[in-house]
Amino acid sequence: MNNGILKNMNEKWNKIIFTIVEPPDIIKIEKIHSGGSDRHYHRIHAKNNTFILQKTGNKKDIREYVAMARCFEQNGVPAPEILVYDKTERIALMEDAGDIDIQSITLEMLKNDDKDGILELYKDIIGKLIRIQEIPISSLPDFVRSRKFDFEHYRWETDYFLENCVSLFFGISDMPIEKIRKELDQLAKSLFNEPSYPVHRDFQSQNVYIRNGNIFILDFQSARTGSIFYDLASLLKDPYVEIPEEIHDILFNHYIEKRKKAGVYRELDPTRATDIYNRVSLQRLMQALGAYGNLGINKGKSQFLQYIPPAVRLLHSTIRETDSFPFLKNLVEELDILVRKR
Repeated sequence: MNNGILKNMNEKWNKIIFTIVEPPDIIKIEKIHSGGSDRHYHRIHAKNNTFILQKTGNKKDIREYVAMARCFEQNGVPAPEILVYDKTERIALMEDAGDIDIQSITLEMLKNDDKDGILELYKDIIGKLIRIQEIPISSLPDFVRSRKFDFEHYRWETDYFLENCVSLFFGISDMPIEKIRKELDQLAKSLFNEPSYPVHRDFQSQNVYIRNGNIFILDFQSARTGSIFYDLASLLKDPYVEIPEEIHDILFNHYIEKRKKAGVYRELDPTRATDIYNRVSLQRLMQALGAYGNLGINKGKSQFLQYIPPAVRLLHSTIRETDSFPFLKNLVEELDILVRKR
């Protein structure tokens, strides 16, 4: 090992690394990107393996990450194994899920018009999603059980959209805000009345990785309970990849059939299922748009702004499928026009 490799690392970090890897076996340590989070990641390259060191200043954040990783492991959900956890230093050393996410794989398949490949891949991912949804609520960590998609949280997401996307990014202030908020109240009430299941909360292509043919689910520390369709909407109406409508519909129907065979929503007819899914998709896409505006402008991570146009397109095509929310629909029409002009 080059003696300089660990010089710039915190001594306590090194002590944690050395519980897994002997110092002479360490080849290099590299910092890797952390997406939209405030967590810091390093990849430890050893002679025969690689590991990921996660560090955050937020003790609650990493504690919940570790708790959910262990919950997933106990329930057969593929997530990186936690090898060492130091709660005092707010560090977790864990299995390496690799550096190939589903976004990059899917974009390449779309480029090559490989529809069969996308279907095969996403059906596998949907199988992993169903594993998450099959975790008994009673088996979830206490903080997840108490963290529900209730009316207040649904409305927080849509206010986040109005503030950080509509107002901050698009600069729109002239709108019938009270009428829009009333419709968003109606949307939140309708979703809150749905049965609750475990929800990953950000189940999209940048949080699903493949290494050596194995799928890994990441970034699950914000898990909560809520609609069974929230994660599906995150996966299939994903601004990072924009799955074609034909493939989307096949995957949606595949999911519904899998859920019915498992006895979930057996009585739910396709029209009713589609209606719930569309409303949840509106909710999820507004949350994503709020996040892109906040990350891109307030936090200076401008790379997220490129995903606002595809998210608006998805939101526009989704709201056109419903007869509800006329004032929100007009607002989304305006956003779509602005996106097309840019």
